[in-house]
Amino acid sequence: HLELQHEFVDTFPDPVGEASKDLMLYERNVALLGRHYEQIADYPRAVDFFQMLADKNADFNKEGFTSSKDALYNAALYNEALGKIDAAVGGFRSYIGRDDVEPAEKLSIRMRIANLYRTNAMTDKAKAAYKSIFSDKDLVSGAFDKVMEARAQYGRLLRAEGEIKDMRSFFKESFKTFSKKKSALDGESRARFFAAEMQFDLLDPRFSSYDAVKMPTNTKRAKKALDKKTKGLAEMEKAYI
Repeated sequence: HLELQHEFVDTFPDPVGEASKDLMLYERNVALLGRHYEQIADYPRAVDFFQMLADKNADFNKEGFTSSKDALYNAALYNEALGKIDAAVGGFRSYIGRDDVEPAEKLSIRMRIANLYRTNAMTDKAKAAYKSIFSDKDLVSGAFDKVMEARAQYGRLLRAEGEIKDMRSFFKESFKTFSKKKSALDGESRARFFAAEMQFDLLDPRFSSYDAVKMPTNTKRAKKALDKKTKGLAEMEKAYI
C-alpha cells in the first residue's frame, strides 16, 4: 500500500482528467505519506511530504487528511526539532503569511521565530525579529504584553553582548513607553512584570552606590552612615514602586 502511494506520487504529479483533479488524488496521497512518516517518527521524510503538499496546493483541506495549512506548520515544527533553523523560520514565515491564520497566532509565531534565533545564538537576527515586534504600532495598541516581552528580550541580548550603557538607555526608553500605557493595564498584565525587570536594571547603579556605603566603627560616623543608607534605601524604594 505504501509502495503504491509512492508510485502514484512519483508517476502522477499532475491530475489525469477532471475526476482526478476534483478528487485531488495526488494531494491525498502526499498527505497520507506525510502522516505515515510522522507517525513512525521519520521526521525528515515527513517534512519532505508535508512541504510538498503545501507547495502543490495551498488550499487543500479534505476531511480525514492533513490540510496544506497544517502540513506547512508541521514541516516548520519538525525542521525546528531537527535543528534546521533557517528552514524552520522560512516555514513559519510562510505559515503566518496565510490569510487563514489568526492575528494572535501570527504574533505568537513571530515571537517563536525571535526566540528560536536567540536560543541558537543568532543574535543579530534575534534582535531584528524582536525589534520588528516592539516597533509594530498595531501591536503597541493591541498586544502590549508581547511588545514589552520583545523589549525585555532585546535588552537582555544587549546585556549579553556587554552593551550595558545601550541596554540601560533602551530600558529607559521602554519604561517610558510602559508608563504611558500603565493606567490602562490590568493588575495581571505581563507587561508589568517586564517593566519591573527593566526598572530593576535601571536602578542597579543606584543600588551599587547604596551598597558601597560602609558602616564605620566610630559611633558618630556610624550614625551618619546609617542615615545615608536609610535615605538611599527610601529613595530607591520610592523610585522602584
